[in-house]
Amino acid sequence: AVVSTQSTGREEKERQLAAKYADGRPVIPSDRRLMQKLARDKERYSELQRLVESEHHSCWRKILICCRPFSIVLGIFLTLVSLAFMASATVTLVDKYVYSNYTLGYVLTTVHYKYSPINYILTYAQLVFPLDYILVLLLVFYIASCTVNGIRRIGIWFLWVKMFEVIPGRTMPQGLLLLSALFSYAMVALNQLMMVAMPTYSTYGSQHYMVKEN
Repeated sequence: AVVSTQSTGREEKERQLAAKYADGRPVIPSDRRLMQKLARDKERYSELQRLVESEHHSCWRKILICCRPFSIVLGIFLTLVSLAFMASATVTLVDKYVYSNYTLGYVLTTVHYKYSPINYILTYAQLVFPLDYILVLLLVFYIASCTVNGIRRIGIWFLWVKMFEVIPGRTMPQGLLLLSALFSYAMVALNQLMMVAMPTYSTYGSQHYMVKEN
């Protein structure tokens, strides 16, 4: 329905431009650019319409419809994981603010607030090798997938100017280069965020040593 509405609006603009220059007058540069943009949009909408029609009759779409209840449950679970990750980071930041200061670089020698869900789960999962590695791998993959999917949906912007659209198979090379750079920066930030969300697990975890006293 959205594709049909956009196609109707584009065709209306094409008719208006055709009627404006029906007498053979020279086309002004702004209208020429608009005509070129409408031509590109027409090609893109035609391909999009073809993809929608092919997916509508595909077996994969029927399988997705059957698995819809499972996708809803998975979405709720991943939302809880995101909230738990945010809660863990918030608890650690509050702990640093209360029990440390800027002269120490907000470094914690001891974790005072033990109710950080991600930190708690991974610390005790470390006792069952390699459960903690699997959980961390899944968590990093989930955050990386959310990052790429978010960039794909909103595109690449510079302030209020949209520079590139991320479309599978049709992204410009410059857009792919910026996408790679943004993803690299996101992974660098994730490295620091892991230290905030799971401070105990990121340092020594459940590993301890005993000091022998005389």
